[in-house]
Amino acid sequence: MANQRRPKTYSRKFNPSAEPRRAVGKYNDDTLLFAKRGHKVTGIDFLEEPIHIAKQKAVERKLTATFLVMDALKLADLPEHFDTVIDSGLFHVFSYDDRHRYVDGLASVLKPGGRFYLLCFSDDEPGTIGPRRVSEKEIRETFAEGWQIQSIERSRYEVRPDPNDPSFKDGGPKAWFVVVCRAMY
Repeated sequence: MANQRRPKTYSRKFNPSAEPRRAVGKYNDDTLLFAKRGHKVTGIDFLEEPIHIAKQKAVERKLTATFLVMDALKLADLPEHFDTVIDSGLFHVFSYDDRHRYVDGLASVLKPGGRFYLLCFSDDEPGTIGPRRVSEKEIRETFAEGWQIQSIERSRYEVRPDPNDPSFKDGGPKAWFVVVCRAMY
């Protein structure tokens, strides 16, 4: 992938040292970051190559982390429950039906009171390059039952400039940074 997306608000909005000791993240670099800070982490990807690379990085850096090749729509298959789940670029790829399956899976692995941190493409981003855009209304509707939305803020993905790919300029693609808490039962 030519552009590596990273949230600009990431370090300001999410303080890993203050969060519970367990996290699950989609992007391997995020998983390695939390492992480096002493968290028990699980990173997932549906492709074997990124998982293989992440495992190699963990060994090279002497980090302890679990990496699984799995479909994020099957989170309910995970035998573990988490205090924190991070999605930094997956939510927006799902169709309406798959998004609801994904959120149902999140509810099955996130402990009551646990937090879900989401960074997804915003419908404020012009054009058609990149993934599907998500509206604030869609986010609110998706997390209407069984969840408490703590914040929805405008944000941006940081991208590494690629002179051969003028897709996203002027500060990176527009995004939503969302913090959602699984309702206590």
